[in-house]
Amino acid sequence: MSRYGYGYGYAEPYMERRGSREGGINSCCLLFWSFITAIVCITLVSEVTFFVGADMCFDDFRRCGFGFGFRSSRFCRRRVCAGGTRWTTRPFDQDKLPPPQIDEFGSGNGTEAFSGAGDGSPDYWSIYVAVFCGTAASIITIIGACGGAFRRGGAHPLCVSFSIFSAGMLHLAAVVSLGIQFFTSKEQTVYNLFRPEQYFEIDDTLYSYLINDSFLDEFASRVGAAFFFCLTSAIWEILFTLCILLPSDAKAEQMTNVSWATHVSQPYLPRQNKPSDEVPPGYSVA
Repeated sequence: MSRYGYGYGYAEPYMERRGSREGGINSCCLLFWSFITAIVCITLVSEVTFFVGADMCFDDFRRCGFGFGFRSSRFCRRRVCAGGTRWTTRPFDQDKLPPPQIDEFGSGNGTEAFSGAGDGSPDYWSIYVAVFCGTAASIITIIGACGGAFRRGGAHPLCVSFSIFSAGMLHLAAVVSLGIQFFTSKEQTVYNLFRPEQYFEIDDTLYSYLINDSFLDEFASRVGAAFFFCLTSAIWEILFTLCILLPSDAKAEQMTNVSWATHVSQPYLPRQNKPSDEVPPGYSVA
């Protein structure tokens, strides 16, 4: 039977599925934005690497390779340094604060002795919150918004609103944590592996110091991106939840594609023939 009737093989177009187009687009954009937010939060665990004491550094442009002998027509840039030492740090699990202190008992041979640096907890504690809460919240939002995004119904509106609101609170926790540690101006000690004098006393925000440092500015950019995406995701998710809970079910469905009246998943029924789909007399459909 043809695709115009009840036969097999008919793919229901996106625009003809259940629910509103506007709500489906809103849910789809929220899903995509949450996916980007999860990726940005995961990048906070990456390393920072530099060649320290190198005699000369330059950019080497070579054809990008995909493995198995395949070469691209595009060129990739690689930083090459002659001499020096490759130093790597991972701010995610760095524990160098507080700085080492002089041991009051000394070493016993006339030289100063220092206690070890760190206190057993990560220096950038807010990064842990952003990575775990931000990523988990994004995954929850992706799952909760799937039904509305694909216009296939979905879970009960209470389940959707609770999950997305919980995700908004987790994103908000990441924003507050990053804001307290990186965007609050105060007197504090900063550790920088790549500087000859590794401990600095600053009276400014931690983000301001990092973004103006030639070694750690890339890490600061990732922190700023995570703060921005978590903040916008939290605002979007809270507004999305409020739209689901609107008194008017028609408005809620129009804005989120989550409807209280049709929350029960219904079996798909092929669309009925339209007048424009009728086969003209004299023609047959195989």
